[in-house]
Amino acid sequence: MDAAEAPPQKATTGPHIKNLSKLRELLWAQKRELEEPDTPEIEFTYKDTNNYLTEIGEFYCYLEHTEFLEYRLSYEEYKLSIGSDGNYLWSQSTEKEHKKVILRLLDDLDSADSGVRDSSCRALLYIALGVYGECNTEEVLEKWAIDNCFLLYKYQVFQACIHNLGREIDAVFYGEDQTSDITYDIRISIIVSIGNNENQLESHNQVLKDNFLYELGRPISPGNEILAKTLFEIILKFCSGSLGEISIKKTLLLLWKTILVSLGGTDKLHQLNQEARRAANLEEWKDDKTLPNILPLKPQFPSFLMSSADALADVRKTEERGKFPNKALLLKPKVRQIDIDNFLEKARLKFLGYTLNGDNSTDAGLPTSIIEGLKVLKLYLYVSLGEWQLKNEQKLTHNANQNIFKDEVTDNPTEILYQSILPKIQQYMIALLKILLVASPTTKSKSESFNIIYEVVPKVSPPTMRQTLKVAVDAERHKEIIIEAVSALILLLLKHFKVNHILQFEHMAQNLVFANCIPLILKHLNQNLIEVLTVKDSCANLLTNVTIDPSGTENLEFPACVLNSVNVSSPDDRDNPVYSWRGIFSCINLARILQKLTKWKPSRIMMLVVFKSVPILKRALKLKEETLQLYLLKLIKPQTRFLGRNWRKSNMKVISMIYQRVRHHLNDDWVYGVDQDSHPWGYQVEENNLKAQIERFNNRRYTDTKVEVLPECLPYDNNLISVLAKEVHFADSFKKHYDEWLDNEVYQRNLNWDSLLTS
Repeated sequence: MDAAEAPPQKATTGPHIKNLSKLRELLWAQKRELEEPDTPEIEFTYKDTNNYLTEIGEFYCYLEHTEFLEYRLSYEEYKLSIGSDGNYLWSQSTEKEHKKVILRLLDDLDSADSGVRDSSCRALLYIALGVYGECNTEEVLEKWAIDNCFLLYKYQVFQACIHNLGREIDAVFYGEDQTSDITYDIRISIIVSIGNNENQLESHNQVLKDNFLYELGRPISPGNEILAKTLFEIILKFCSGSLGEISIKKTLLLLWKTILVSLGGTDKLHQLNQEARRAANLEEWKDDKTLPNILPLKPQFPSFLMSSADALADVRKTEERGKFPNKALLLKPKVRQIDIDNFLEKARLKFLGYTLNGDNSTDAGLPTSIIEGLKVLKLYLYVSLGEWQLKNEQKLTHNANQNIFKDEVTDNPTEILYQSILPKIQQYMIALLKILLVASPTTKSKSESFNIIYEVVPKVSPPTMRQTLKVAVDAERHKEIIIEAVSALILLLLKHFKVNHILQFEHMAQNLVFANCIPLILKHLNQNLIEVLTVKDSCANLLTNVTIDPSGTENLEFPACVLNSVNVSSPDDRDNPVYSWRGIFSCINLARILQKLTKWKPSRIMMLVVFKSVPILKRALKLKEETLQLYLLKLIKPQTRFLGRNWRKSNMKVISMIYQRVRHHLNDDWVYGVDQDSHPWGYQVEENNLKAQIERFNNRRYTDTKVEVLPECLPYDNNLISVLAKEVHFADSFKKHYDEWLDNEVYQRNLNWDSLLTS
């Protein structure tokens, strides 16, 4: 056969072959990334608090489990002192006998003898914890703990502990106090037992709970201050180094639970938001939520890059997982008024050559397609409560006929809290962030002015390896609880301030941003969350190798430590790791805080871009928890327009997840590199304008004397008698030429003064 008749050979060189090889390498790299060891999907229910006994257990460290015996012994000694026989049981006594015991212990709480006071505190705490010596199961212990806390509040034990708070802090400052931790424990037990109790209560207990919630948000602590303000002051003194011997973990937990109970959780926030929208005559927004079976997105590869076996394996995996989702949108899209204004402005400029400032309804001369698009946008128009409050604030500030000093301020717990912490809100936020920084696992040990784990570290070095390991585990658990409390506290305050008034929220948010909250949260998220959030604090995994008894390990957490429960670990438990509830809860809170600080704020979104947050957030997406992934995607979404085309091409999986899970805003071109809302040179001006607006709001609403109010915030006096009664000082030049002014401005003008005054 001639060479001319030979079949054509496939080309092995050329630019198209090189491009094809590069494409093959790129697709195989993406496939290898997707085929990395996959983490299981985490079933996590995000809510305000954990279960009751876990919350109580977080209040105690592992070193304190020996003190539970002391509490019980103090109670037993008290029974002997009142002549009771050894067969007396709290669970078999009447409420009248309970009252007698509580009132007797309450009298001893004010004794001049410190030993009597200490013994009384321990006995009361034993009662508040459910007289665990008479309980065999967690259910029985929980029942008696809640019932006893209602009795302690009914007979004024909680009020007595609150009024002794100032004395305890002074004693800690001078190094004389020994009972502050115990009274802290009594307070937190009562607050958690009564405030977070969602069970159906009897009528008399429901009345007690309503009274408790009312009192907790009003001034009840020493100095006629609310309890939250007193606790904020304790935290501030701790961070300044003034109170080194106080448990900051218990203080933060007590502050978090106090604000959560007094202001309310997620359900209360939703109720307050709906009531505020109805009061403002805003339409109720109903989300058409659907819950499809969301699968991890897996791009399809061309067939020439995959063997038939690989393709068949992928099909089988898909069939094993379940059916494909039939819906992608989870929430109804929203449109802001500014989006409609921008849409109309561009359309008029393009088709008509002019704009109408302030007119968002006229569609004369516009094409039919534009008019139809405008109708669609208006169909999904959503006016948030914050936008309405800002417009109302502008009216109060700029309307000369409105006496702005008579602005209606509602007397609710959120407003009382904001007014109490307003003078030092910046210092409080800095103190919380300093504690969060020290507790973060990514922070290297440095010489700080305060020690957050002093109560965990024993005064004497542990004698055995087991004790040393126990202290190390307890220290990590201690820091996790602190991060949980700080993150939940900041998020709770932001949400309540946003519902109460948007500028209260903006004031707190701006203080957080100026205190470097954004890089601090990114620093916390910049770690291997899958490894960090694996449960290590039960001591079952870490102490198994040094446990003498092969059947299990002792459980050092309350209530297991008082019920003599034992952890039994199996190989299956080690192969299937359990994730820490408080760790995931803290990560979700921090992601939500970051999202609230940066939402619709171009300057703060640019901070995320400058700090290179996208790789950090993308790495955190590997933790397959639905709520956490949602807020991480919300943080990535506004940054995509600044990341360039190459990033979007190589991260189509993330882009698809955003399209599938995050709410859409019509006419929002977030995926393209176009930034319409802001300019780089206007970022600093934006923050300064917001700061000035916040200052005007605070001065107008929370300043009693008019001398301290900004000049533009002073009202006009339109009362004729009041104006004529004021003494007017004229300049010397005006007095010198007064006759000329009188002739030119009065005598030569024909004015009907009667008509002018009546109009």
